[in-house]
Amino acid sequence: MKTITISSAYVRQTLDGAEALGYDLKKLLRECEIPPQVLTEDRSRVEAAQYFRLVSKLTVLLNDEAMGLLGKPQRIGVSAMMCNAVINCPSVGEAYERSVEYANLLENGFYHQLTLDDNLVTHEIGRRSTSTITNTYIVETTLMSFHRFHSWLANERMPIVQVTLDYPATDYPEEYQFLFFGAAVLFNQPRNSIVYNRSAFDLPNRQNYPSLQSYMERAPMNLFETRVSDKQIAMNVRNLVETSLREKEELPEIEVIAAHLNMHSQTLRRALKKEGTVYQEIKTQTRRDIAIHLLNQKRLSIEEIAAKVAFSEPSAFIRAFKSWTGLTPLTYRKG
Repeated sequence: MKTITISSAYVRQTLDGAEALGYDLKKLLRECEIPPQVLTEDRSRVEAAQYFRLVSKLTVLLNDEAMGLLGKPQRIGVSAMMCNAVINCPSVGEAYERSVEYANLLENGFYHQLTLDDNLVTHEIGRRSTSTITNTYIVETTLMSFHRFHSWLANERMPIVQVTLDYPATDYPEEYQFLFFGAAVLFNQPRNSIVYNRSAFDLPNRQNYPSLQSYMERAPMNLFETRVSDKQIAMNVRNLVETSLREKEELPEIEVIAAHLNMHSQTLRRALKKEGTVYQEIKTQTRRDIAIHLLNQKRLSIEEIAAKVAFSEPSAFIRAFKSWTGLTPLTYRKG
């Protein structure tokens, strides 16, 4: 997987269930090699690999795939049973419909409803009045999980038209670019839903029982994996920036990136704007995430890391890193 990081807001929400049950959060974080600053520093971030360790640990510790974030535990094996129940469906649409039926049998937190018309499919997850939904994280990851799994069945990304959420805008807007691939995310809406083009449900199921076994072995990492697509320009741009930093310790100009993608730089700017981002933002996020990864490895000095992410002076890197995470590189490394 390419180097990515997870917002501290997501880490804290992941821990809400364990905190309610009385677990020592700092101890859990230390066991997953996550700096405790994520509990207090809003701008702090953790590597994806660290986050996956935390999710796996909480799932096993609580015997709950929802990590204590729903009204009652969702025991380990529930997701595997759902995947096995749909793996032989001939189309993504049939598999999705069966997944929704299965999810409604759980009667835990959400009720699921699919609405299909000639052009769109809307998957709504409503809040059951008798159940507890602990936080926004479990709403967003439930929608994301349905999208990621059924995209895997198709072996291509199901295009998302929009996502609607029934709560105010969060303080981690950049995470939605990754969660929902740049699709419009609307807040303060009457319902929580994810909307697809109707054609996505006609895609054939290209997976089978052997490939499902491999998929389940990668959980939970597989839910955060991205399927690179020509339609996802921002992800392709990020991959090229990351490659340049790793191989040359250089930040490429947008004209160089555009040439790799066989387009004019102005065309690339417009494409990125359509996906809700700009080139400068992608460069900054990539530098930040690689720096965090290198700091966690603890093999290179601060000066060496500064050079790796294309800073000519360590002092400039230190200032930038503090603006990204709220911490100096040394404080972050010490945890």
